Amino acid sequence: MTTIDSRTDPRNAVLLPVAGSDGPAAQLRVDRHHPFFFDHPLDHVPGLLLLEGAVQLAQSMAHFGRFVSAIEGRFIRYALFEAPILLSARETGPDRLEITLTQKAQDRAVVTVTLAPYALPAAGGRLNRPLSLLPPEGGLLNKSRPENILIAEPRRQEDRISAWMLPLSETCLLTDSVQAVHPLCLLEGFMQVQRWINSQNPDAGRMRDILTGVSFRQYAPVLGRKAALRIDGTTDFTETAPNRFSRAATLSHGGIAFAECALHTAVAMRAIRTG
Repeated sequence: MTTIDSRTDPRNAVLLPVAGSDGPAAQLRVDRHHPFFFDHPLDHVPGLLLLEGAVQLAQSMAHFGRFVSAIEGRFIRYALFEAPILLSARETGPDRLEITLTQKAQDRAVVTVTLAPYALPAAGGRLNRPLSLLPPEGGLLNKSRPENILIAEPRRQEDRISAWMLPLSETCLLTDSVQAVHPLCLLEGFMQVQRWINSQNPDAGRMRDILTGVSFRQYAPVLGRKAALRIDGTTDFTETAPNRFSRAATLSHGGIAFAECALHTAVAMRAIRTG
């Protein structure tokens, strides 16, 4: 891998080679002892691990000096532990790959990863991270390991929400990267804000029933672990189609926006109660 946001820790190598493939392909390595991807017991392969595999396959084909500028993930079916998960890639444009993850001959997810040449890091303003930040209680974010909590206690005002990302911990494997802050670390920070919103809204305003996709886009990479990163978004959903909803946020470095995130969800159809 030659991108500036590649992994360095061997525990984060999630791809196994596949022999005899006609194009770029791999098998997903599902290490159920991984301290981040399996922070707590799960009954399916987590979506973030599927995204990680797709990103690593794209990075393995990258030219020198690239960074991940966009990730579009669409989740089709749950990936389970009962059979291998295979990844295959096809180029859909310059430095853009569409990666399909299959299990038992069924598509489980499709992830498009776009790489961009590295020129300059993301601009950073003068807004510093407050010194007295406290993390939320781990259970509110579905995290059992303290080092895997990436955000400080969010602040909510009407339909808006903001949260500082905590200084990146070297003991959290998701923050592992060669030089630039890893895109999935940023995406996970955004998702932790969504879980916090869920914890404050046991019924209305939740993340909905089914996570159907995520989007991430950044204009330039952020270098270093000390960057003052903040997430600013909305608590309201935008209906994009019948029973399809989206919620988005921007990420800023020192007060200057450099990235956008969004989640896409669906409402499960239920029988209508009468009487």
